[in-house]
Amino acid sequence: MAATLSLQHTLPKLPVPTLEETIAKYLKTIEPLTTPEELERSKDFAKDFLKPGGLGRTLQQRLLDVDRAAPDNWLDDTWWISKAYHEWREPLLVNSNWYILMRNEYNHPKEFYPTVENPAYTTFQVKRAAHLAQQLLDYIDTLYSQNIPVEMTRSGPLCMHQYTQLIGVTRIPQAGCDRLVHTPFPSPSKHIVLIIDDQFFKIDVFSKDNKRLLDGDMERQFLDAIRQLKKIKTSAPIGILTCDHRDAWTKSREHLIVLDPKNRESLQVIEDALFCVTLDSAAEATKADRKNNFAEWAKFGMHGHGGRNRWCDKSLNLIFERDGKFVCHGEHSPCDALIPALIMDYIIRKPTDLNAPSTNAIIDAPKHLSFVTDGKTQEHLKAASATVEALSKNSDCGIVHFDEYGSDYVKKV
Repeated sequence: MAATLSLQHTLPKLPVPTLEETIAKYLKTIEPLTTPEELERSKDFAKDFLKPGGLGRTLQQRLLDVDRAAPDNWLDDTWWISKAYHEWREPLLVNSNWYILMRNEYNHPKEFYPTVENPAYTTFQVKRAAHLAQQLLDYIDTLYSQNIPVEMTRSGPLCMHQYTQLIGVTRIPQAGCDRLVHTPFPSPSKHIVLIIDDQFFKIDVFSKDNKRLLDGDMERQFLDAIRQLKKIKTSAPIGILTCDHRDAWTKSREHLIVLDPKNRESLQVIEDALFCVTLDSAAEATKADRKNNFAEWAKFGMHGHGGRNRWCDKSLNLIFERDGKFVCHGEHSPCDALIPALIMDYIIRKPTDLNAPSTNAIIDAPKHLSFVTDGKTQEHLKAASATVEALSKNSDCGIVHFDEYGSDYVKKV
């Protein structure tokens, strides 16, 4: 089997279309959107644009120079992420971020028992979260060892680069155009972040002797963090700021990191984490079967509980409700949503072991990531909450279950 990234050098560069091809596609694209008069006027402009010595010829030569400088792809290497995503200033929630609703386990329990540590969370919720976090870490190990098979078509291999853009990746708000920050590939980070009750905890995923944990160890870490909720001085729900308009989040983030050095330290731990895991404590049951209103659960995946208990800038967030239902949510710009969908399909195959083994390894206790805030931050939080509430009220979701036929029938006929 070819190593995951071993065929990257064989992939062709994205070709630069001729000026004539670009203009023909442009005119075909605008035809349904214009009146006959507007279309004729556009065709006249196009003729002027195409003439020898015209502006179009100059711009085409500039594009060829961009292509020469681009290592792989003149569009993706130069403009795609900034123009398609990072310059767009609307909130990520609903507008951009993807979400995936996961099926229940085949033997999903029907009764849920509160944890001893805190009745707001259930034992199955914690066990499933710990198990799937471990499954994702197993997948990451396989990816880092380049044992994920290269995706192939009849024409040859597909690009596998996007698989390197999902782990340890976070979008950072900046004025005018956001940026991605990410640890190297493979990531040197050895922690994830657990989000509970709007509080953030650094969770080590390796023991002190640098060995991977078992499901039972991860479960113990999560329960330890839940236990800490009663002892710590809670911070303001900073995560909701990531749901705000990007320019507003830019200003509120800059205010935080100037306000106190501790805030940058906490932000950097979140941004460098391999991924985030969220345990929601909302009392209402989610509706995830066809007998109930499935669309209500889809809304939860799309915008959550008013943006609480989230970090929208993170590329991967595993979110678990009290009844063990699982949603994956992520920032869209690093990769197509198909990549996390394939990964999630892999990690949910193995059921949760309700009596998961542990190593009893020596592990650093979960570390609460605190934030220092002031009156201005409280104003930012209030504004962000209002933004999310308006966005949620203005968004609806409908799901159609189509079971008359599938891909096999389409192929046959």
